[in-house]
Amino acid sequence: MDSKNIVSWLPEIESNIDSRVIHYLNQYHEEYQELRKAAQELATEYVDLFRRMETETGEITLTAKERQAYVEYQQIRFDYEGIERQYFYLIGQAD
Repeated sequence: MDSKNIVSWLPEIESNIDSRVIHYLNQYHEEYQELRKAAQELATEYVDLFRRMETETGEITLTAKERQAYVEYQQIRFDYEGIERQYFYLIGQAD
């Protein structure tokens, strides 16, 4: 049996699990919702900063306030992605 046929269903399953986990967290997990909201608020408040981070190449100069916002955003993102990873693991075990 060809090895690539064995896992040809994997991307579809992963996509299904991803959407189920995100949907569940968005509906029922308050801490996750609060973290996502905080990240979105920072991204909205510092839209110019995040646009520069995505589009500019080379060195970018940040003000102290921008740097703090970026560090805070990354920590919040790390926290909510940790919750996602935990639920991906748990739902994978359940399936």
